[in-house]
Amino acid sequence: VAKAPNSSAPAMSFDPTGIADNAMICGPARCIEQLEMIRELGIEYVIFFSNTGGLDHRLVMESLERFSTDVMPKMRRA
Repeated sequence: VAKAPNSSAPAMSFDPTGIADNAMICGPARCIEQLEMIRELGIEYVIFFSNTGGLDHRLVMESLERFSTDVMPKMRRA
């Protein structure tokens, strides 16, 4: 359970079993597929995190590079 920063806000529980259902932890092809499904729902903006903590900087940079070269060009609208 995450503690609220002030006493007036309720504590939030965290269930790690739902991470795979609510995050894109995948390769470029699957990422593109999921982003296209999200776009079809009318969602135009997503938040992209390549480092949620503890990941080696080199791996973070590789992830950013892969996303920018393999995913972003495919998602640009013509």
